[in-house]
Amino acid sequence: MICGWLSNNKIGWVIKNRKIVSIQIGNEIFIETLQAYQISISGITAFRSCRAYSRNAGTIKNVSFEMLATKGLDKDFLRIRRAYILQLINQPKSIEQIIRHLDNNNVPNITEETIKDDIKNFKRIGLEITFSANKFKLADNIALLEIPINLRHIRISPSNLEQTKQQLREELIYLDHQYLDILDFSIAGNTGARQFEVRIVELLNEIIIAKHLSGGNRPEIIGFNPRENPEDCIIMDSKAYREGFNIPANERDKMIRYVEEYNAKDNTLNNNKWWKNFESPNYPTNQVKFSFVSSSFIGQFTNQLTYINNRTNVNGSAITAETLLRKVEKVMNVNAEYNLSNFFEELGNNTLVA
Repeated sequence: MICGWLSNNKIGWVIKNRKIVSIQIGNEIFIETLQAYQISISGITAFRSCRAYSRNAGTIKNVSFEMLATKGLDKDFLRIRRAYILQLINQPKSIEQIIRHLDNNNVPNITEETIKDDIKNFKRIGLEITFSANKFKLADNIALLEIPINLRHIRISPSNLEQTKQQLREELIYLDHQYLDILDFSIAGNTGARQFEVRIVELLNEIIIAKHLSGGNRPEIIGFNPRENPEDCIIMDSKAYREGFNIPANERDKMIRYVEEYNAKDNTLNNNKWWKNFESPNYPTNQVKFSFVSSSFIGQFTNQLTYINNRTNVNGSAITAETLLRKVEKVMNVNAEYNLSNFFEELGNNTLVA
């Protein structure tokens, strides 16, 4: 939509183009021609004019207080923290100076990684921030940013979710911190259910081959490893429940059906043949496992895992979004004594993965 507007004859900053994209899935190669866009000479000139080079002090950019966080339990806390950071780095400031400034303004206990993540996000929305001599400096001039008077002298405590994110920022060294939004989606209910599924697939693709199976009458998420002639595989079901997920009977029985369909691979059971998504080019050699992913688990969920295991003779698990992030991080850490075999083994422990 934005590129379409920029390609308008009256603007001309972007040129419409066509691009051929190919992707190999198993032994098949799929080719598609897609709409593409290329920045024009005038677009490059316009882009450079808004960047803060030595001969250009930077443009004035409108950033309101409300833009710094749009929704969620912690929106005021995040807005205040980010506003103070932006105001402070109008002059070069070190991480230590930023932390002290936040402490002095009722925003205590903010970690170095949290501040770095905020600054990365400022850059992503188009703000020009430089780093020199261990100090950050906002190169643009910001207008409209003002902390409301009623929020200037009070301490707003972060939610448990935000505290968990701050702790994970210190732990996640190899995994991109953008995946922390999985925690938000895990409690978003129906409005965030699809995003939760997609982000889990993207997260798993950091360490295995994962697929999001759209459409009904099939699992939401599958995964296998390695890419060619895989050994291990998993069927996953994600549930975005704020108050926790107890694996009710209908969800339990769906998982049983998926496991049975995978093992049988019989078109008469399900003519959409979703299990063929595991072929690469052969089916995984080890027994399939199942897992449920949610923000937390409540009630008699372990009994439900046992029921599925007894009915199918297949091992499975429940795993929280927070734990899944930590497990992916451990696999990505080549120095850790934890690998994909350990990961799949834990997914088949028939209880909550710790």
